[in-house]
Amino acid sequence: MIDYREIIRLKSADYSNTSVASSTGSSRNKVADIWKKAQEKQIEWPIPNDFTNKDLKAILYPQETVEQTRLLPDYEYVYNELARPGVTLSLLWAEYCIKCQYAGKIAYQ
Repeated sequence: MIDYREIIRLKSADYSNTSVASSTGSSRNKVADIWKKAQEKQIEWPIPNDFTNKDLKAILYPQETVEQTRLLPDYEYVYNELARPGVTLSLLWAEYCIKCQYAGKIAYQ
């Protein structure tokens, strides 16, 4: 796991990215990225002790919500429908594509 506290502490003491990377076991590019984000968020050393690495990660890299652009098929529905006589996978595929169009989503292919 990345030690965000240690990276920020060492970078605040003007150590190079390479030396910080070798002492923390991270890549120098990751060190540079963490330091850049810490400066953008105005996180400076000393960091209060109640901030854990998990808290720092959440601050530096907030979760971005990605809207689902594809609609997953309802596999249970497909399984049950295929057991009925006269129902084909092609028919269910056509229904699935229509559902996707109405929902404004992209169908899996």
